[in-house]
Amino acid sequence: MHARPSTKISNLSRRSILRGLGAGSVLLPGIWRNAAAAPGDQPVRASFFYFANGTHPDWAPEGSGTNFTLSPTLAGLAPIKNDVIIFRKLMAQRNTAMNPHKGATIDLSSAGAPESIDQLLVQHLKSTNQNSPVPSLELAVGRTSGGGGVAPSLSRVNGQFLPGIRNPLFAYQRLASSISPGNPMTMDPAGSTMEKGLVARKSLLDFLKDDVAVLRTRAGAREKQHIDSYFEALRDLEGKLGNFAGEVKPTAGCTKGTPPTTALSFEARCSDMPMVNRPYLDIIAMGFACGVTRIASIMWGGGECAEPLGWMGIGSWHSVSHQNPASGGQASLIKFYSYLAADYAYYVDKLKTLGLFDSTVALFATQNGNSTESGFSKETHDRHNAQFVISGRGGNYFKSLGKVVDCNDLAHNDLYHHIALAFGMKVNAIGNPAWNKGPLPGVV
Repeated sequence: MHARPSTKISNLSRRSILRGLGAGSVLLPGIWRNAAAAPGDQPVRASFFYFANGTHPDWAPEGSGTNFTLSPTLAGLAPIKNDVIIFRKLMAQRNTAMNPHKGATIDLSSAGAPESIDQLLVQHLKSTNQNSPVPSLELAVGRTSGGGGVAPSLSRVNGQFLPGIRNPLFAYQRLASSISPGNPMTMDPAGSTMEKGLVARKSLLDFLKDDVAVLRTRAGAREKQHIDSYFEALRDLEGKLGNFAGEVKPTAGCTKGTPPTTALSFEARCSDMPMVNRPYLDIIAMGFACGVTRIASIMWGGGECAEPLGWMGIGSWHSVSHQNPASGGQASLIKFYSYLAADYAYYVDKLKTLGLFDSTVALFATQNGNSTESGFSKETHDRHNAQFVISGRGGNYFKSLGKVVDCNDLAHNDLYHHIALAFGMKVNAIGNPAWNKGPLPGVV
């Protein structure tokens, strides 16, 4: 056991933690390297965007195949209509013995397994020596509550939710620190000065992990979100010091990012979406372009979210979502769903601009079937026609885009299986084996 410094926990500030992480200079100019990877040397990447409380029952497009008309719910997808696959009549499986919000919180991203799909991909990349400096980026806007329980993100490992970053500046720092000058991403095979530096940093890492854990038990609710973000940064650093091998290979689209201006005390709530959504999407895209991470997710509201959507004039997202589908409140939510679709389209366009479209698969999905209760549908948050949309070619696995696919109650597990295959995973099922029904028609 190494000797621990005598620093008292009360002296462990945010600044000292960030310095220990080597992040003290993350906001200096020029930290985003502008270099090109070799032609065709494009690893597959994946991003997942889930929104709470279900979607409108009439969300699906009319028409079939490549001849379809977007619904008002999906109107925001118009700029990328030819770049998506829209899955109609896809079953969002969940544990039906639970509150539907809670079952969806647990099972939507994990498909009935202890690990969510994004973390399964992370494990695969690590097992095949393809791990990145930041294994995955988990972002969150708003908080889960009520019968849906409390979840800090929708990413899970061993049944435990990972903390979601709720501050764009933290998200930027987490990625930027991995490409800042002097960060030990490449190992010195000769084992000289750099190796000694790594040993010293690992000793500091052990100290920080233990003491930040103690600090978290003493912190208030607001401070815990900052500490959770630091834990994630520590997790990344531990991976770099122990497991990360090889040099980061940015694409030609890797450019200097613009640091967000949010304060360290800021926490993104649902009414902040107009301010935080696109900066978050820019950060993910830059992380992909600069070779810092290959997996990212955003939880918009979680499984059950009662927060207001102020700019839409909606007082409680959850309450309005359960209204009659023909009500004025649901009409406001349709505009909101289209708003999220437009942000997703913005992200897809960013992938194109950065040369990442062919190598990335991006999922845009409701986290809980449709929005209504059983008085207006087969069941509360009816699972039978949940909204799932993908874009990007995922390493040219998804070759045919710009169409609607009718899934006839196949499960979202089957879509995740396709994503796993795009990453080269040799698996016959994803999540709960009983929920896997077979390949989706018209996907490959």
